[in-house]
Amino acid sequence: MLNLIEAATFLSLLVSTLYLYWQLRRTRLNLQEQQQQSEQLNHLAYYDELTQIPNQTYFKKHLQHVIARTERSKNEFALFYIDLDNFKPFNDEYGHRMGDQVLKVAAEAVVQSLREVDFPARFSSDEFVAVLEGTSDRDLLERVAQRLIDNIYRATQGVDGDYEISASIGISLYPQQSESVNELIDIADHAMYSAKQRGKSGYVFA
Repeated sequence: MLNLIEAATFLSLLVSTLYLYWQLRRTRLNLQEQQQQSEQLNHLAYYDELTQIPNQTYFKKHLQHVIARTERSKNEFALFYIDLDNFKPFNDEYGHRMGDQVLKVAAEAVVQSLREVDFPARFSSDEFVAVLEGTSDRDLLERVAQRLIDNIYRATQGVDGDYEISASIGISLYPQQSESVNELIDIADHAMYSAKQRGKSGYVFA
């Protein structure tokens, strides 16, 4: 009789242990699924679906952090506003599929033209932005701007079509021109339009 009781007790403990293990495993899997879902939602919120680089929301959030960090360090940075020349007529004539291809290769060219510490983003349909921290040196920024223009032009030539896609760039500087997120963006945007008015495929300092 005692052996039967011991066996029943052992089986009961075994079942309880297995059930607890199963519950813990299910909880761990649920937590992993929740974490994966959270990461996916975060990616959707902060990254551009087409180009897979940061979007406007993430860029503005990052820029706010850069301003705070740069203010403490008494340093400087530059903001580039990049617009693709002739993209609209290209997209209208050849359609969104080819237009999307242009945007993807242009985004890759932007990323490859910058340092790893720089922060590029897709700001709107055919516009990109970038923050270059730690410098306002005009010679350096001019070289970066020209490299962006050259690389974007070369990259987009690989896409079929009769339009030459180039880039016009406006550059604003912190803290010389503003210490506000929106103002720095607007100033660089206006400088970019000045570059377009001068014949496109160029850059203008605000």
